[in-house]
Amino acid sequence: MDMVGDDSIPVDDQILKKDMEDFLMKALDQLSDREKQIIIYRYGLDNEKPKTLEEIGTIYNLSRERIRQIENQALGKLKQYSDCTFFFFWKFLKNLQKILLIIWNFLINNFYLFLFLKFQIFFSLQHKF
Repeated sequence: MDMVGDDSIPVDDQILKKDMEDFLMKALDQLSDREKQIIIYRYGLDNEKPKTLEEIGTIYNLSRERIRQIENQALGKLKQYSDCTFFFFWKFLKNLQKILLIIWNFLINNFYLFLFLKFQIFFSLQHKF
């Protein structure tokens, strides 16, 4: 797959932006269709100007206060999703740390074993000649 990059934006920033967009879309998928659309309207996630509570209320034929309640409920769900995702990521990192420590210990122990065997072979060859 060929990708044409934008030279003005570093590749790592482009990747980070894409990852953040993916995370946001996964988080929004945790919401009901109405909650998701209200958050999109409210924060301008559809590349439009953010809408006021009153403008969104007009779209859904609901009061400003009801839209605010739905928005707060949706934001609570998004926070819960974010916290849960962070918790699992933290557990993953802790497990990765343990695995890397085991691998490191294995490599160190085997390195010493390798050196020991190498010297044994070297000295045994020295005595033969």
